[in-house]
Amino acid sequence: MPTKKLRILSFGEVLFDSYGGEKIAGGAPLNFLRHLARLGAEGYIVSSIGCDEDGKRALEEMRREGIDIRYLSLSGYPTGVAEVYEGGYEFTSPSAWDDIKLLEEEYRKIAEEKWDAFYFGL
Repeated sequence: MPTKKLRILSFGEVLFDSYGGEKIAGGAPLNFLRHLARLGAEGYIVSSIGCDEDGKRALEEMRREGIDIRYLSLSGYPTGVAEVYEGGYEFTSPSAWDDIKLLEEEYRKIAEEKWDAFYFGL
């Protein structure tokens, strides 16, 4: 008997963690989905990226990981960055994930879907 894949909706930031100039795609909602997708779940992200190189890289990463991007919007703000340093981090602001916008019918579709879990992180 085939097993049902978990359907997970994750809402929040997509950004890059910057460690002294080295950037790694992240943000808690994206990281959460990345791990679940590797375990076989269907992951859907609700977020926003900028129309910039970091946005392109994030999009490529999500596609490579099998994360569904139908609820991902584009922003006029740059894709977020968290500058990580010893003892903490600092976000660039404003960032695309501050500007998550979906159409009314997209919100309606999300509400009508059946989800096994919802992750919210900002």
